[in-house]
Amino acid sequence: MKILIRFKIIDFWYKREMRDNDLCSILVTDMAEYIFLRNDDVWTLDKEFRFFFDAAIDHEIPVVHAVIPGKMDKELIRFLNRAKEKTPKLLDIVQHGWVHANHSLDKRTKYEFGPSRSLKFQQEDIRQGLKQMRLAFGDHFT
Repeated sequence: MKILIRFKIIDFWYKREMRDNDLCSILVTDMAEYIFLRNDDVWTLDKEFRFFFDAAIDHEIPVVHAVIPGKMDKELIRFLNRAKEKTPKLLDIVQHGWVHANHSLDKRTKYEFGPSRSLKFQQEDIRQGLKQMRLAFGDHFT
C-alpha cells in the first residue's frame, strides 16, 4: 500500500510561508510503518501553536509537542494537560532542552548543548528541565 501525503510548509518562526518548498509530498510505502510530527520549541499558548494544534486534533493526527521547560508558561501547561486527558493518543509531551539558550561560540551555528559547555553543566540543565516537566505534566510527560 502506498499513501501520498501532501502538505504546505509554514514557517511559524517568521510567520510566513516558505517560498522554496511551497508544497511538499511524502510517499509512504509499506517500508514506513510510522511517521510522526514534532511541534518544536513549544513554550506558550499563542495563535500559531493553537492553529497547528487544532488542525492536528481535528484531523486526528498525532503530534509530539517538544516543550521548552525553562520557558513554558502556566496557560500552556494547563492546556496540554487537559488535551492529554481528552485525547491521549493524539499527543505526546516531551522535553526540549532547558531554556533554549544558544551556547555556541560560533556565530554561524546555534545549540543549547554542545562542545562549548562542560558535560556537568549540560547534565544539570537536562536535570532541571526534567524536574520542571515532571512537576508540570506528571504522568502526561512522555
